[in-house]
Amino acid sequence: MPDATPDDLPRALRQLVQRLAVSSRLLPRSRSERDRRLLRVAHDTGFAEAAARRNFTAVFAQGLWRQWQDGRVGRSGPPDDVAFLAALVDRLIASGIALRGHVYISGISNGGSMSFAMACKAGHLFRGLGTVVANMPGGLDRCDPLPMPLVMINGSDDPLEPYQGGKVGWISGGGTLWSVGQTTDFFVRVNGCAGSTQQALPQHDPKSPTHVTEIRWDGCHSGKPVVLYRVEGGGHQIPGAPALPTFLFGQSTKDISAADAILSAFAQEEADQGSGRISP
Repeated sequence: MPDATPDDLPRALRQLVQRLAVSSRLLPRSRSERDRRLLRVAHDTGFAEAAARRNFTAVFAQGLWRQWQDGRVGRSGPPDDVAFLAALVDRLIASGIALRGHVYISGISNGGSMSFAMACKAGHLFRGLGTVVANMPGGLDRCDPLPMPLVMINGSDDPLEPYQGGKVGWISGGGTLWSVGQTTDFFVRVNGCAGSTQQALPQHDPKSPTHVTEIRWDGCHSGKPVVLYRVEGGGHQIPGAPALPTFLFGQSTKDISAADAILSAFAQEEADQGSGRISP
C-alpha cells in the first residue's frame, strides 16, 4: 500500500473505532453535529464519555486491516502510519477540531504501541500519552520523545502482550515489545523523574482475582509524571470496560476505569499549565 497522504484523511473521520484515540481540548466548547458524531463511538471502552466529561473531543482513527504498523521488530513495512497520524493531527487542527499544543494520544493494545511510536517519532505533536495493555515496540529505528505525562495500564498476566515483554500473541507471531519495566524506565529518564511511590488501590469486589497497584514517579524535572496502574493477576483487558472472554484474554478488573485514569491525567496536565478551566 502507498504511504498515507492528507487525501486519505477522510477515512479516519468515517471509520471511527476504539483502536487508537487522538484526543484534544475541544475547540470551541459548543457541541456541533460533527462533534457529536466524533463522541458517539467507543462506548464500550468509556473513552468517548470520559473525554466529553472533561471538555475534550475524541477522534478514533482506524488502521488499515484494523492494525497499526508501529515499527516493531517482526512487523514493519507499509503503510506509513506515523505519517498518516501526523497528517491527521494537522488536518484536525486546520479544520478547527483540535487546538495545536493541546493534542493527546492514547491507545489500546496495538493502538497503544502505535501511540508509543508516535511519541517517539512525532512527539512534538502531543502533550500527553496514555496506553492500555501495551508496551513500547521492540526495535524502533528511532525514539526521541519529548517529556510528556504518561499513564500506562497493564495486566501482570497478560497472555497477548506479556508484562515482561518479548514475543506478542498467542502463537508469538505479533513481533516483539519491550517489557513494562523497560518502558516506564525509559520515560522516567526522559521526564527526569526521581524515585517512585506505590500503593494498593481499594478493591471493590473482595472475591475478585485481581487488584490494582498504582506506581507513580513524581517530582520530575520536567513536571511531567509517569504513572503505572498494574493490574495484579490481570490479563489483556480494558479496566472498567465489559470484559472479553477470560479463557482467551485473562482476568479483568472494575477497580479502576482505564478511560477515566487516562483522561484525568490529560485534564490535570491542562490544569497544571493554566490553560483554562477544566476538571480532572
